[in-house]
Amino acid sequence: MLNITKQININFSGEFEYSLGSNGRLVLPKPLREQLNYFDSLYLSYGINAPCIWLLPGDELPLLLEKLKAAIPITDKRAQQYLRMLSSSSVKVKMDSMGRIIIPEHLRKYAGISSGECVILGVMDRCEIWDKETWQKLVQESDLSELAENVFENYRI
Repeated sequence: MLNITKQININFSGEFEYSLGSNGRLVLPKPLREQLNYFDSLYLSYGINAPCIWLLPGDELPLLLEKLKAAIPITDKRAQQYLRMLSSSSVKVKMDSMGRIIIPEHLRKYAGISSGECVILGVMDRCEIWDKETWQKLVQESDLSELAENVFENYRI
């Protein structure tokens, strides 16, 4: 999906528990911050396939939106609704000198982050920000061997 991160050899990884300030301010973990410093801008959006917030580096989100816009006919109502939700939720943010970003309220609400406790995941070409309880529940309910079997069978890895 993403291009720029491959050119700079970015590979986000790790799981980090953090507290979100009342104004939505979040300190990004140092291992992720060190990689995100390569980019002038960052984008936040609804997580595409889960109730989380995606943090995408550089111009990855605008490039994805352009590809989707070019490929999806205006007459496809479901696809247009997806584009509408993804595009309207997207926000360009800047990391300050302390490695902090501000997450807008509409994104926190979408991800269910109300208590201030969150988990930040490095997921290869992006970061994901989850409500702590939601993430823990998903991990507990997931069968890693079943998920791996699905990936290896369906994608011939």
